[in-house]
Amino acid sequence: MSVARRLEQLTREFGKHDQIEEVKSWFAQEVELPLLDYEQDAEREFSQVHDAKADENMNRYSRRQAASSSASSTMNALLPPSDRSKTSEEYLDSNDIPPGKIILLDATRRENQELKLQLDELHKQMKNDQSQVEECLSEFVEDIKRYEGLYNEASEKVSIIPISKMKNEFAVEQVKEVERERDEVMRKLDELQSLCRTITDERDSALREATLLQGELKNLSADGNDCLAEERRKLEVDRLEAEKYKLRKEREELRLKVEELQRSLSGQSVPNDSVPSASGCSKHGHLLTERETLEQLVESNLTASTLTSPIEIAEVLQNPHVRGAFAFLSKPLLDEICELTRVVESLSIVLKHS
Repeated sequence: MSVARRLEQLTREFGKHDQIEEVKSWFAQEVELPLLDYEQDAEREFSQVHDAKADENMNRYSRRQAASSSASSTMNALLPPSDRSKTSEEYLDSNDIPPGKIILLDATRRENQELKLQLDELHKQMKNDQSQVEECLSEFVEDIKRYEGLYNEASEKVSIIPISKMKNEFAVEQVKEVERERDEVMRKLDELQSLCRTITDERDSALREATLLQGELKNLSADGNDCLAEERRKLEVDRLEAEKYKLRKEREELRLKVEELQRSLSGQSVPNDSVPSASGCSKHGHLLTERETLEQLVESNLTASTLTSPIEIAEVLQNPHVRGAFAFLSKPLLDEICELTRVVESLSIVLKHS
């Protein structure tokens, strides 16, 4: 749609709708921005074309100049040193040139003429390019002036429209739109409040369940501690029963060893000078008395399992009759009796604690 037709359409619609801002935005988008873009594109295209053509012409001119210099250098190299400052025509007129050199000089002359013609052609082409660019710039200026005129005409048409003739239908529509948005916001607010209440109820329920679970966890922990204590007590009882069984077994072994010791004491012969004599008794009679005393002590205490205290064992060993009775025993047998005494002492301590 052209600018004029769009302006006529908007002018007809101004009596029905309030569209001043729309006209302004439309002109800004459809007129001002395209003008700026067109101006920038034209300047950029002109600079690119001009720079490219200028670079190309300079490169071609440089190549031609280099070729001409090379040809002149070649021709001067063929001439004698005294004639190098002369031109080709002067040299040809004043010297007898060999046929080969004349041909070469003619070729160089023709090449220089061709280079000059090409250089002239480049200058003409640069002038043509410059004229085309100037023509494009003139068209661009004309377009800008035309768009400026259209814009000024539209601005005048918009400014002469009385504000009193504009109706408030647009404002009423805006109010309705705001009311609809308000109703939508209130509806979403109600949904959020309902969701908050639901979340609060779920949180309270979760807290109650967590409290119940915490109480159950405490009960389970207490039950676990009780079970653990009971298992430990059972393990301790089992251990003590095992110790008790072990002690009973060792006690039975001790009793058997004591009986064996008793039998060995009753059947062993003792020399007369090994036992100290007592007043009013013979050595043999005193030995029998000590042996009988030892047998009585063993039978009444050890075999009857009443001698369980280390104090009682120590008192028995401190008895002079018992010590005298042990005097005739051999060293290994005395060591065994001491070991049995220590075992009995440890057994008595364990039994006392169990």
